[in-house]
Amino acid sequence: MNLLRHFPRFRRAYRELANLEARERWSRPEIETFQLARLNRLWRHAVRHVPYYRTLRTASRLPERFSSLQEFRSTVPMLPKQRVSLRSDEFLSEIPDRGRWFRTGGSTGTPTSAIGARRHT
Repeated sequence: MNLLRHFPRFRRAYRELANLEARERWSRPEIETFQLARLNRLWRHAVRHVPYYRTLRTASRLPERFSSLQEFRSTVPMLPKQRVSLRSDEFLSEIPDRGRWFRTGGSTGTPTSAIGARRHT
């Protein structure tokens, strides 16, 4: 018997492992439903709390939520790397989690300073 399963600090980890194991058997439609729900949750946060995406949604008349992954792919424009480099403050959430600044390695060209979430001050 695995004793770790009974310790409170490991119970959640074992539940999550069971969830991940169950996902291994999902069908393509189940995977896409999960992805769409996650995407819409992220999009909702972005348009409410990230200036760039709030402006993009309004200017491009994008929906508040997407009905399919294909709708998202076909309506949301690609984000140019240069935009992130030049206007990085537009990508900061107004209600950030803890995070840090970091620099990409520049594997596709010029390294870019990127933003993790910043701390409230």
